[in-house]
Amino acid sequence: MTSREQYSWLQQSRTLLIDAYWPPLNPALEFDAEKLIQTAESVNANAIRFGTMGKYALIQNDFIPLHPELGKRDLLAETIAAASGKNIKIIAYSSVGHGLPRSLLLDQRPQWGLLMDNGAIQDGVRHFGGELVAPVCSFGQYRDDILSFVEHVVDNYDVDSLYLDGPYYNWNMGRQKAVCQCDVCKREFLKETGFELPTNEDFAKSELHEIFENWVGQRLYELLHDIIVIAKRTKNLPVMFNALAAAARPELWERKMLNMSDGFLLEAELGGLRGLGVGEYHDKVIWRYTQAHTAWPRNSTAYAEQKNKHSGFETLVWGGAPIISYGGRLCLDNSCHEPVAELFSFMKNNASLLDHVKNIKFAGIISEQRISSITEEAKQALAGAYKLFQSAGLQIGIVINEALRDLDTLQKYPVLFFPGDVSIKQAEAECLREYVRNGGTLIASAKASIDGDNFLLEDVFNVSLQKQEDFASKLKMMQFWGGLWDIYLKRKDFPELLPVEEITFIKAGKNTQCLAEIVTGVESTQLAPSIIKNSFGKGTCFYINFPIARVYNELEEPEFVEIINSIIEG
Repeated sequence: MTSREQYSWLQQSRTLLIDAYWPPLNPALEFDAEKLIQTAESVNANAIRFGTMGKYALIQNDFIPLHPELGKRDLLAETIAAASGKNIKIIAYSSVGHGLPRSLLLDQRPQWGLLMDNGAIQDGVRHFGGELVAPVCSFGQYRDDILSFVEHVVDNYDVDSLYLDGPYYNWNMGRQKAVCQCDVCKREFLKETGFELPTNEDFAKSELHEIFENWVGQRLYELLHDIIVIAKRTKNLPVMFNALAAAARPELWERKMLNMSDGFLLEAELGGLRGLGVGEYHDKVIWRYTQAHTAWPRNSTAYAEQKNKHSGFETLVWGGAPIISYGGRLCLDNSCHEPVAELFSFMKNNASLLDHVKNIKFAGIISEQRISSITEEAKQALAGAYKLFQSAGLQIGIVINEALRDLDTLQKYPVLFFPGDVSIKQAEAECLREYVRNGGTLIASAKASIDGDNFLLEDVFNVSLQKQEDFASKLKMMQFWGGLWDIYLKRKDFPELLPVEEITFIKAGKNTQCLAEIVTGVESTQLAPSIIKNSFGKGTCFYINFPIARVYNELEEPEFVEIINSIIEG
């Protein structure tokens, strides 16, 4: 049974996030559990993600130092008691490897700190206001203590799920790459790799980068594994985690961590589509925040909540579960809660339908495997491709790189679209070749499957690359600061000139059909063939020599929708 099947309630959860780093839990404790439950009921939430800790612990325990204002209070216990009999599930948040106040590390837990070459704890960064926050070492004494803390939560609180913000290594908001120089890291790295741990001063010129990154990835994977064992041992709790933690590691360990979990959260800056594609392929529970981090944690206006509502419905369409970001603001001012209530009311009233709805696979959009660290062009291409095919009235799925090695998965899609900002390897190219040979339709654009001068699918599309410099003289007078100027797509039998950019110059092979050309604005002088149709085996393929998805994302020109429809219909 997959995670989505076993924990279907979580995939359909209407979750309100009470973030430990945001009001009413930070910077001061303004928390009222009864008010939280009233707020959750007013927006039709049936789950609350609640922070057991942020910069400090918000529950009574012997492992993580308590919030200075906590006293004898236990905010998780208060929340569970207030939710009793209300049909609201409680999902316990715990950070794992997340930064902590530098003063806490210096004064109370020096054994937890990530140490620099001089033996000092790394400098701190600002994180949602307050004092400086510095990274911990996830492999020393902190590892034992965080496992004990998680075990304490699982054994002593009636929670329904765990969510982990981590596991991280060197969490410092990406400000500084660092190699911890504590005794544990030095000893374990030598023991497990056979190499001395390089200092930070030497790491830049060290040849151990790959070995070190894999060592970190494996140890974080093992830490996640041990937490999952604790969660499953007596209560069989589902475990979700922040996908950013895996995305920061080598691809092998990212994939292992995603596969081992029951699901993961997509931060808003990850966009959603790519990560949701990963979740769907592996049948994992997917959460997506309804808004990104902001500098205004108490901001709740009609416009802001309408945006949260729209984002939530978008997540549902993509196959994920929306989680209302930083819902603590609604506990402080609930006057604009109606849009969130409308979103959750729709989910509540259609729970049975949503529980059984399946994404019909028709057009698959090929995407990168990694869910972060992607180029801005790739983000625009994926978003544009989604809008383009959605505007064409076509059912869409996201096909990640990992699925490109799985012919059975590819053949579930009658049509595949390959944007030009996704890189593939030879094995993936071979699987796409077999997909077309067996009867599939493949549409590619711009530099799809092109690696330098190597066109991995040249035989499938029956086009060859032309050298850009051969067209330099023609293009010299067609430049402006943003790229090409006065260059268009001209379709056969259509009068309109459509805007293009970033042309890949090609030569069409024999027995192909040219459906459009790239022309200049002056007298529609032909520059190059554009949309090329070719038959390969039992299938059909089309090569579009400019990034049509990115152009559509920018301009939303309806004629591009007509092009996609005519390609598929023809």
